[in-house]
Amino acid sequence: MNLKFVVAIGYSEGGLDPLLTFFDHVPHDQATYIILRHIPIGQRGALSDILGRHSKLQIKEAQDGLPIENDVVYIPPSSSYLVIKEDTLFLRPRVKESRNYNYSINIFLESLAQAKGELSIAVILSGSGFDGAVGVTQIHKAGGMVIAQSPECCSNPEMPKSAIATGCVDKVLIPSEMPDVITKHVHPIINNLNTVKRLMHG
Repeated sequence: MNLKFVVAIGYSEGGLDPLLTFFDHVPHDQATYIILRHIPIGQRGALSDILGRHSKLQIKEAQDGLPIENDVVYIPPSSSYLVIKEDTLFLRPRVKESRNYNYSINIFLESLAQAKGELSIAVILSGSGFDGAVGVTQIHKAGGMVIAQSPECCSNPEMPKSAIATGCVDKVLIPSEMPDVITKHVHPIINNLNTVKRLMHG
């Protein structure tokens, strides 16, 4: 397994400010970041420009067949769902769902759990609805880490509450606390895997 941690961050209504706060505190920490947001098909937002003012990391639009890199933030286009397989991103056409509901978080998290196992981290920020609840159960079962924004500091707490209700959330935090917790979680695992790798090839 490649030693790339993937942090998938899902949000909907009210999640932009928490997202920016999260990235205000993110260091260069040996991880790849995926932004999963609820956005109407065809809409082209200014998230890349906004996020660039809050992060030292490189920001890229996700493309079909694109290998992931550490210390890069990937944002999928609104017309596509994103999945990951063997450290490569793939786009899947997004059709207009019944009642226009968006399952971008669940779809990516389920693929992430399968692709990365314990090297996967899911973060659920403010948003309405329940997208992400199925995905976080898969991340948890695969040995990954799940973090939810504290509902008390969400303008729309439904998505974090739905995730917490699964019983698969490891930490409930305010956004500014999340990057440090992720870093402390990531580094020991990478060190252990590197040790195993050296012993296997030693």
